[in-house]
Amino acid sequence: MDRVLVLNSDFTPLNVTSVCRGYTLVSRGKAEILKVGESPIITGMSSVVRPLIIRFLNYVKYRLRAVKLKRERIYKRDGWKCVYCENKKNLTIDHVIP
Repeated sequence: MDRVLVLNSDFTPLNVTSVCRGYTLVSRGKAEILKVGESPIITGMSSVVRPLIIRFLNYVKYRLRAVKLKRERIYKRDGWKCVYCENKKNLTIDHVIP
């Protein structure tokens, strides 16, 4: 299934959604189409354009979610090994054993 990039009114990316949801936002007048796909959406009665990139007409407020730093996430990021000596045993959060 194709996806649609959803932009805020100031052209900041919000998310990626389905073509059905993207077309619904456009048909309700909440968004405008910035880029159109090559193949149209064919329905029983007519064919309509397939949106690829849409932009909201009104600004949508949103909060950026801060990623919480946790021991597991840091270990996973580093591949469960020390960045300095590549040892996989006796790991600490800062990878330095005092």
